[in-house]
Amino acid sequence: MIKLVESLKDWGTPCFTETLKRELIKLGACNLPLQEAATPGTLVAEPTIGVTVLTLREDKINITVKTGILFSEILWAYCCDGDEPTTTNAYCELMVVINKTTASTNFKLISD
Repeated sequence: MIKLVESLKDWGTPCFTETLKRELIKLGACNLPLQEAATPGTLVAEPTIGVTVLTLREDKINITVKTGILFSEILWAYCCDGDEPTTTNAYCELMVVINKTTASTNFKLISD
């Protein structure tokens, strides 16, 4: 279970957004459901490029943050010039739900 302890600690302060971004980037692409958002036939590359906080809300139990995630995809191209991979940028939106008691965090990919 992923826990965003520092983000929970900074909830309600001006530092929250930057702390959340830092913790999400530190988790890396392998711990976020980015592969589900990737173009078919590509792999998500490390590191995650950027995180944007789009909306914030809370209730008695959770902090819910809608984020925009910019990441890189790798497409292995087989062509005359060699087997060099092609890297492109991709974007998805991800809902981050942090339990206010335990810091346990769930992620949900937001589809169009």
